Amino acid sequence: MKADMFINREEELSYLNTVWNSNQAELIIVWGRRRIGKTRLLMEFSKNKRSLYLYVYHASSSSLLNFFTKEIMRQLNVKFPTGYAFPDWNAFFEYLVQLAEEEKLLVIIDEFQRLADVSPEAIELLQYWWDKKLKRTKIKLVLVGSSIGMIEKVALSGSGPLYGRKTGLLSVKSMGFFDFIRAFNHLDTIKLIELYAIFGGTPHYFMMIDPNKSVEDNIIEKIASPYAPLRDEPEQLLRTELRSLAIYMDILEKMARGYSISVGDIASSLNKSRSEIYPYLIRLEKMDIISREYRPTDKVMEYRRARFKITDNYIRFWFNFIYPNYSEIERGNVKAVLGSYKREKNRYISHVYEEIVNEYLLRFSGRTFKDALNRVIRLPKIHKTGRWWWKDTEIDICAVAENTIILGEVKWREQSITEREINELLTRKTRIFLQRTGVEKMIEYLIATKRMPKGNVIDLIKHFRIILILPSTLITQNNQ
Repeated sequence: MKADMFINREEELSYLNTVWNSNQAELIIVWGRRRIGKTRLLMEFSKNKRSLYLYVYHASSSSLLNFFTKEIMRQLNVKFPTGYAFPDWNAFFEYLVQLAEEEKLLVIIDEFQRLADVSPEAIELLQYWWDKKLKRTKIKLVLVGSSIGMIEKVALSGSGPLYGRKTGLLSVKSMGFFDFIRAFNHLDTIKLIELYAIFGGTPHYFMMIDPNKSVEDNIIEKIASPYAPLRDEPEQLLRTELRSLAIYMDILEKMARGYSISVGDIASSLNKSRSEIYPYLIRLEKMDIISREYRPTDKVMEYRRARFKITDNYIRFWFNFIYPNYSEIERGNVKAVLGSYKREKNRYISHVYEEIVNEYLLRFSGRTFKDALNRVIRLPKIHKTGRWWWKDTEIDICAVAENTIILGEVKWREQSITEREINELLTRKTRIFLQRTGVEKMIEYLIATKRMPKGNVIDLIKHFRIILILPSTLITQNNQ
């Protein structure tokens, strides 16, 4: 796997190319967590375009202006008098106007929110120059940031200097499983799912995987050893934006252990009230660290009824297995991490497998595929999919179409799913689902397992025409 490999991002590139092809000036805000691949995406987008990439590092205003002057000379092959540097931000923005007056110019300013600390007047002057001249040029100005708090303050809140001036907003998120596997086209499916469950869809994380080594060796070398490159990554991610770090860490550890958890459960486990917990959850949600989960059949999205889960598999892995074992790692005892992981990995991976199956159903929505029994399955057009729950009853898959609902059970373990578990889905769980939702749609069923079920279970699956998915089902047809 090449370190500079660029994977997918077709939708994001399509949007950015639409921006490039427009006949007006554009001011686009691009944001996403650090390491998510924003800069790599924009470098791919800028290919074969007249473009300028400027990075805002922590420095004085004069140092930045001097750096920007040199970058313009180098990247656009223009010349200034010997020793010249932009004397102030007015001179810099006025020069951008000149560059983009007659010809399209893509200008990418990375970590632009730092300007608010380095040189607050630069943001104010950008507002002035945009209103005065830049919006009448052919500039495509892309402001990139990783601190959502500062981006909100500068560009998204009503009092921000750039509020109302952006022409577009692009949020760059982690990749799904079917993008992840493009980087590893020769690994077996079981290993792919396990690696995805650990490293997740953040390119910076999964590009560190050595596909020729075992899963355990990758955990040790990339995550758990004292000098592993990803050992402290989630904590550093949180430190860049949050105060009161301890309570955020406690919340995320509780969420990681429960996978999908209610506000009430989080609050009670930390001996706090719901009202105390809400601000922390809102902050983590804005940072794209966690996401809200509603039942696909819910008609009203009430915050108090939502469940919350960590969005990135690596962050969830870290809070499951690294954070609780940190003192052992400091002593060099990486076996403590491996032991904990081996004991709990089926539980841990099972939830990821659910998400992969849901992603697969959306991918084949309204299309046909062959299930694990080689039967041609035509899926209805699925509108929403996810988990469904009521008190102690959990249904792993609930995919909602116009006239059909698919209910499913997902098992990631060596032993086969049992007849009892399938009958539980067909009877008790379905009965509770129908009682609580009142839906009048046709119910179909799905089973996703790690291993092929045994003969008597296969007979039951065939009898009730249950869709059967194995890991190999996901891989062999994902490029159709």
